[in-house]
Order: sequence, then structure tokens, then C-alpha cells
Amino acid sequence: MFLFKKQGRSSSAFTLIELLVVIAIIAIIATLSVLALQSAREKARDSKRIADIKQLKTALELYYNDANGYPPATSFISGSALSYTDSQSGQVKTYINQIPSSPIPADGDCTSSNNAYTYGSENSSTYTLSYCLGGKSQEIPKGLNLATPAQLYGAVSGGGSCTDTSWTPDISTLCGSNITQTSNCGNTRQMTSSYFCATGTICNNSNNQCEAGTLNLAHASSISDGQDGALLSAPRSVAISGNYAYVVSTNSNALEIIDISNPLSPTHASSISNGQGGASLNYPISVAISGNYAYVASYDDDTLEIIDISDPLSPTHASSISNGQGGALLNSPAS
Repeated sequence: MFLFKKQGRSSSAFTLIELLVVIAIIAIIATLSVLALQSAREKARDSKRIADIKQLKTALELYYNDANGYPPATSFISGSALSYTDSQSGQVKTYINQIPSSPIPADGDCTSSNNAYTYGSENSSTYTLSYCLGGKSQEIPKGLNLATPAQLYGAVSGGGSCTDTSWTPDISTLCGSNITQTSNCGNTRQMTSSYFCATGTICNNSNNQCEAGTLNLAHASSISDGQDGALLSAPRSVAISGNYAYVVSTNSNALEIIDISNPLSPTHASSISNGQGGASLNYPISVAISGNYAYVASYDDDTLEIIDISDPLSPTHASSISNGQGGALLNSPAS
């Protein structure tokens, strides 16, 4: 009798189900890797946008310090340099060799239209700079944000909608006619105004043309740097309280107090300088008055300095709060 041994399957082989499970696991890992890489790239683009805005804010402040005003919107073009030419010396100062563009593609709820950095300046005293983030980064909310001299972000509703705060005129239109203005949010409006003629010209309302001439304005008075002991090198901000004007002088690192009881003949009353009485007034950039105190934002020291002005002729340092103190976020305060 012959006995035949039944031959079983090899234990080293894989079944179809096992192969499918392995393929599915590999596919899941690959998908998760792609998603993680995409998220990392989006965060990197948002970080680049924030770094760009911070760099632009710094450059705009340097421009303001030299030109006593922010640049017009027409000179703010992506890819070009941000520079200022001194009218007296002819010296050209360049603050950014190439104005950056926002990384592409747009992320999150941002669109191709609001992804671009949009700069606006209705007048030389302020500006707006809009930008869009795909996700929340540090304390900055996702969506459309607005930078100004006083803030890195804000002036938006929930980070997703834009508030019209700055309008730039189309200078190709006639003065006095319906001038098209474009907002920092990209909206347009029609305005009738004569403010957009070049320096040394005025608007002739009979033909809506800019013609040579000047408005009938009269200069009342002034006080200049060094006059009567006043330190007014690059004055940056002014606040009025009673018979006194409180001026922060960025180059002189001081808060100057001017007696304006007679506006036709202002005189220097007093001042408080950096280091005086413990005051940190290194590049003071703005001032506000409330009661007997002046509140000064010290840009380079990252502090809010509080000055007792109950006696305007003898101001004293009252107190201060610095960046990180008690949770305060005072990194380069501007207003």
C-alpha cells in the first residue's frame, strides 16, 4: 500500500488580503505625509508674509523719519525699491532694494485678489498695508489683516473681511470731477474733490483743470529745532492739552512741551529726555494726553512711558511698562 502525504501551502507566501492591507497602509501613510507637507508649506508661506510686513513697517518708519511723511501709494510697487531722495543734499536713501510680493498660491480662505500686499496712503501722515494669512500665526488671526503705523494687524472683522480705511485717488482723472478712488480693500468710489492737484497748482472749477497758483492761506507762526532750547529734530507726534503742545522728538529722544497760550508766538516751556528721572525715551514715536499724564510709546525700548505733566514746566517720569511685563505685548510700539 502506498501512502501519499498531502502537500500544504508554503508558509512564506502572502495572501491577496494581506497584500491589500499592506497597500492600504502605504497609501494612508503617503496621504498623511502629503497633507503634513502641504500644511508645512502653508505655514512657511504665512511666516514669510508676516516677516515681509514687519520688514515693510520698519522701512516705512525709516522713510517717515527722513521724509517727514510716508511714501505715496504710487511709489509702492512690488519688485521696485523703496527709497527717498533728499531735496537739499540730493542723497538717495534706499530702505528696501526690492519691495516683496506675497508668496503664492493664496492659502486658506485668501483669494488671488486679496493675497497681494496692498499699500495705501491718503496723506503722508499714515498708511494702511493689507495682507492675507491662510491660518492663524502667533497672535495674528487668519484671513485679511491690516497693518498701520500703530499695529501689525487689525481693522478687520473676524480676520476675514476688510474695512475701508484708506483711499488712493486715480491721478489721471480731472480735479473737481468724479475722481475714482480705490480703497485698501480694492473697493472703488467716486469723489468730487480738488485736493489732487500737484504742488504749486490749484483746481480751476470752471474747467476742472489743475492750473498754476496757490491757495490763499496764511502762516501763523512756528517754533523750530534749537529755538529757545527746543529739541525738535524729527518731531513725530503732537498732542494738545490746555495751553501746551506736547511733541515727541524721535532724533532728540525727548518729549518737548511748547507753550501755545499765544499761538502767534509759541515758546519752549520744558522737556524731559531719555534717561532723565529714569525715563526710557529711546526713539519716542507717539504721545497721548489724559489728565495730568502724558503716555509716550518708546519704539526702540519696547515700553510705554508715563510722564507726570501736572506741572508742564517741570515734567517728571511717573512709571513705565515694558514688553513682556505682566503679559504686555509692547514689541516696537508705535501708537
